[in-house]
Amino acid sequence: MGLFEDVSVEVHDQYQLDFPHEGFVMLDNQSMRELDLRDRDVILLQGKRYTRARAVHVSSEDQIENYAIRINSLIRNNLGVKIGQHIRVTKEEDTQAALEITLKRLDEDNCPMESIKKINHKDLVQSLDQAPIMHGDGVEIRHRDMKLFFKIVEILPSYRPTHVDTKTKISIVDFVELRWGNMMKTSIK
Repeated sequence: MGLFEDVSVEVHDQYQLDFPHEGFVMLDNQSMRELDLRDRDVILLQGKRYTRARAVHVSSEDQIENYAIRINSLIRNNLGVKIGQHIRVTKEEDTQAALEITLKRLDEDNCPMESIKKINHKDLVQSLDQAPIMHGDGVEIRHRDMKLFFKIVEILPSYRPTHVDTKTKISIVDFVELRWGNMMKTSIK
């Protein structure tokens, strides 16, 4: 454990090219020291909602002040916060590979189920590569030249921090409006 159990940090925008993967945030050096964090350690972020991410140091050229964090729009949305607001950051235990996750499409109009069936397991794993995930998180999947948005509706196991790896079974659900509320699942292999 670091010097403090958690720190309060101000949310800043994450530059487009700061970090190539989803699920990573850039934390100021003072906060990293106080929480005894090393690059790629898992942290719990608390805004209006909770999510997890991997922390990396801000670059030496970055003029960010102490107690600040650079977060992309997807993670800010998962937290329910805006730039300039404060969130709590806590060091977390490392993640384990999820056995199974289920995703629901968020942009159904721009992403018909026929297009989703063409996404292969490798594309999904690469998009979610080692990013800590939680039930309810929004995630971005890159497929060819498209960015597709999904919500995580189920994770197994659900009781500890998880990430996706090559062995994780990934399903995408299409909620069909039927009398009994049936759900169609498409497994991606």
